[in-house]
Amino acid sequence: MTVVRAAITQTTWTGAVRAAAERFAATAVEAGTAVRVAERVRGRDSAVALRILAALLAREDLTDREAGFRAAVLAGEIDPLAAIPALERFAALTRVPGGLRVMAGKRILETHGGSMDTLVRLAADAGLEDGDVITAVDGDRVAQAASGRNGGFFLYSLTHGIGHGKSRFAAGMAAFERLGIENFEGAVAPHSAQGIDWHTRRGGGTPAAQPSAQPGFNF
Repeated sequence: MTVVRAAITQTTWTGAVRAAAERFAATAVEAGTAVRVAERVRGRDSAVALRILAALLAREDLTDREAGFRAAVLAGEIDPLAAIPALERFAALTRVPGGLRVMAGKRILETHGGSMDTLVRLAADAGLEDGDVITAVDGDRVAQAASGRNGGFFLYSLTHGIGHGKSRFAAGMAAFERLGIENFEGAVAPHSAQGIDWHTRRGGGTPAAQPSAQPGFNF
């Protein structure tokens, strides 16, 4: 590691040094070593650091789950767009302890503004007991305090209504309708499977009288 550290911090960041760093991280016996290499590399070449972390999280034989969690967190620090995919990839690894799975879900929600549904799913996968409690409180920015409000309505339509869709995508409406219904059912099914009563009502839509500037708005 000392030799690699010296090579990484040298003045010239060459293709050979880059390849050596990736090769060393890939063949390191300890997962923590690969994370430390990525930490060293990030200031010189963030793309290489992300590749090292992605390769680590792709290893099904990864036994050091703490190092795996650090790798996912570091990936998000380097590139915010990589944060949620990296944390979800970590949580999907086999034999991840329930506590780390929930920590990944909390970081997705609290740090990166991800979906509350992700935390609920990971908590369910973690096998928490009935007495365990997860409290999520939205502030001003993430979801604009949505967890304390009525969830509102959920329309299956991908085209904001059949009329609107026909006027613009007539040839593809049959496919759009089918995909919209599949999307709706896919969103509803996990809650039912996990026994979550989120008061679903398939009530259809009620068109409201409105100014011409608001066509197609439903309640």
